[in-house]
Amino acid sequence: MCWTLKVSFAFGVSGLVLAVWFDKFWKHEQRRCGAIVLAYFAFMEFIQAAQHLVLEVDPDPITTCTRSDNKFLTAVAMAHLCFQPLMLHWHYYKSKQIPKEILKMVLVGCLMDATAMVYGNIYNPALALRDIDDNNNGNYYDWEACRGGQWAPGANLCTTSGIAHLAWSTPMPVPSYEYHGPLHSFVWFAPFLCGNMFFALEGLSLYLIGPVFSRWWVRSNGGSDQREVGSTWCFLQFGVFAVIFANNIVRIIFKRQWTSKSKQQKQK
Repeated sequence: MCWTLKVSFAFGVSGLVLAVWFDKFWKHEQRRCGAIVLAYFAFMEFIQAAQHLVLEVDPDPITTCTRSDNKFLTAVAMAHLCFQPLMLHWHYYKSKQIPKEILKMVLVGCLMDATAMVYGNIYNPALALRDIDDNNNGNYYDWEACRGGQWAPGANLCTTSGIAHLAWSTPMPVPSYEYHGPLHSFVWFAPFLCGNMFFALEGLSLYLIGPVFSRWWVRSNGGSDQREVGSTWCFLQFGVFAVIFANNIVRIIFKRQWTSKSKQQKQK
């Protein structure tokens, strides 16, 4: 869906058109909030389209990582990534489906991830290699070797072309007691466990459409770099669109049923 320049651009335009339609024609009290969320998620496709342009000019994974436009677009993509959970759950907060306390928890997690990325780029642990002495003493942490199953950490702030998709990379702090790793997955999906069964099913559907399907798609297309999974983002965007529409449709149906029952009770 989003593995070429043309498809990324088309997907972004489609998302914006859908957001405008949602705002203008969707009969729901929170349509403006929903439209803003849809537009925010569609914006990622334009970021990826710009990254495809940069990689068409310089596809070499070594030289392209030294380009300022590559670094800038990667930083914008990472910032967008950090606050995706906040935008989604802001919509649920405005729809009165989660309390303000949960939204605050999501905000704290997003800010911690964003702070960690900024800190990692200022004090890149990969650059501490020069501090290692002959006995291998030092503060060097090789994210290329120690990434494990994480999707974004790497030695450089850079976007490269993977086998199946774009591959994002950003320096992160060395794991410690205070920060053992990104909270992105937690603030994305944990709030769904704090509502009713239908809300939990929304979260499960989003998880299957996004992370699970993206991981399968990258592997089935020959990709082996976990960083390609994180940037295979359009599946999750489709999931957000589907979940928001399904959520609003169900709420409208239940609201009509509740209104109908109230009128019947008043007539009696």
